[in-house]
Amino acid sequence: MLFRSVEYDGFYAFNYSPLGVYRGNGWVATMRSPTTKFWGTEIYENTNRFGRYQSYGSLEVMYDGDITTSGYPALEDNVGGWDWNVVPGTTTVHYTNWRDMMPAKNTTARFAQYTVSKNFAGALAWDKIGLFAADFDQSDTWGSKRFTSTNLTYKKSVLAVDGLLISIGSDINTSGAYADDMKTATNLFQSVIYPNSLTMKVNGMAISTTYQNTFNAGINQLSLISPTGTGYIIPRGNDLLEVQYGNQTAPVHTGADVDAPTTSLTVAKAFLNHGVKTSGKSYQMVVVPAATNESLAGYASQVSSGSLYEVLSFNSKLHSIYYKPQGVMAYSCFEPQDNIPVGLLKADRKSTRLNSSHGKL
Repeated sequence: MLFRSVEYDGFYAFNYSPLGVYRGNGWVATMRSPTTKFWGTEIYENTNRFGRYQSYGSLEVMYDGDITTSGYPALEDNVGGWDWNVVPGTTTVHYTNWRDMMPAKNTTARFAQYTVSKNFAGALAWDKIGLFAADFDQSDTWGSKRFTSTNLTYKKSVLAVDGLLISIGSDINTSGAYADDMKTATNLFQSVIYPNSLTMKVNGMAISTTYQNTFNAGINQLSLISPTGTGYIIPRGNDLLEVQYGNQTAPVHTGADVDAPTTSLTVAKAFLNHGVKTSGKSYQMVVVPAATNESLAGYASQVSSGSLYEVLSFNSKLHSIYYKPQGVMAYSCFEPQDNIPVGLLKADRKSTRLNSSHGKL
């Protein structure tokens, strides 16, 4: 009997789907966002009551092994204790009242998350390189109004290359008659701590006891390794980075205990805090699956020196990233444009583009 070895690592784009998948040795990263045609989550009676944010520009890295290896609650935990605001990679408005996070504030109302008008999310692949992009404006209605509006918008791009995910976001806006303690955030990770969890590192420091800190990412570059082994490099110029490790209590997915949740888990999480009811916010980060202290330090040095990548355009019409080691230019064009001022692409008509010095897709 003959067997043929098949190489599955690389980037995958799916026609007619707001999804990008990047696969490496022992890990897979997925990127997703809703559109007017594709919902991002489904919420039913007594099921997934707090799951609205499941695909709000998500960037999730999963590893070989059971679900706890990737930082998610074991099934026997009934998904209580999980902070439903913090889905990895998403940009969300953090609820401070769990009942407000359920459709119509009850356990029965149906909801599926679409956008209001944006029909732009998807991916392109070129060899083992890929680009994901998304344009989002939040809908709060399913038949009738289900949520107090936060009017969240964002534009996102992720360039997947050489085992890295260079992620940028712009045009992050929120407004409305909601509580003034509901921060707008871009979430890096959330990991439940189990015996098989790795040690979280914050700027090289090991964290294994209760910890909470806020870092000024506006003036200092920061590096983290999550308890699942995913590395994050936060360049200077970002908003405040909040990092937490400890016990948290949150309701189960049915919403049965919404007013007095009792299930707790030990969790590590990190997010960029864009403020409350904010306008024109942005972010940059480099995500490094299966990071080691040495590999993350090497990439962090390249980021700080400017030798890894450069963001050439970062506005409401165009994201453009230049990845220097391979001479790759990646474009996300959110509006039709003529006379594009950077790189090889000179004009475009409402599409996502991936370019390099060697060719164009």
